[in-house]
Amino acid sequence: MSTTETPYPRPPLALIVTAHEWVSLSVMTLFAPRGYAVLRSHTGLQALQRLREASVDLLIVDRDLKDMSGIDFCRQVRGQNVTVPVMLLSTGPWTRDEKLAALQSGAWDVCSLPMDSEELFLRLDAWVRAKLLGDQSRERGLLDPETGLYNAQGLLRRMAELGAGAVRHNRALACVVLAAGLGDAGGDEPWLGDVVRQLSEVLRQTGRASDTIGRISPTEFVIVAPDTDPEGARGL
Repeated sequence: MSTTETPYPRPPLALIVTAHEWVSLSVMTLFAPRGYAVLRSHTGLQALQRLREASVDLLIVDRDLKDMSGIDFCRQVRGQNVTVPVMLLSTGPWTRDEKLAALQSGAWDVCSLPMDSEELFLRLDAWVRAKLLGDQSRERGLLDPETGLYNAQGLLRRMAELGAGAVRHNRALACVVLAAGLGDAGGDEPWLGDVVRQLSEVLRQTGRASDTIGRISPTEFVIVAPDTDPEGARGL
């Protein structure tokens, strides 16, 4: 990324999917100096699992994987309704029919090794920046503007994600609702905003990194705590 360009909202994460060590190392050496974090998967199935567990911003996929073709992998990514830019990579040339098939499967483009890295990153950086800014806009729509915690919509989304993970891995998951003891106070007292902001800050500072904290009403907060059983929830 050029120093004159707008910085990314957060460091982008690229996932390289290939069984070839030399291909993986060649690509990784290009990405790290440009501010990307890089993960690697050896198979398509492993990469699909990574997509469910991590917020991947770019996929670099070998045309020929051990367990499926790169085109079949793109079809499965598209079937999961995951919006991630995908570049299909080959060590040989692409025919016109192969390129059309790749684009029809959901790949954003194809390239061959060796490649012009400057031209490649002009394209990839534009994709990734657009993806990150879109993620940032969607994330803001899930936050309570007064406290910066999740709003009801954001909580529902995170609870669905955490619940699916708890079921898949057979782990405990707790949901705790806290209400500020404000007696008969309504929602228009001038001091109420200060109390809510102080309480939200306490929750943010004392919550675990894995906890999801949100606000569902003027005085009610929710903590969704992974790997927390009933005893742990009472302690919370």
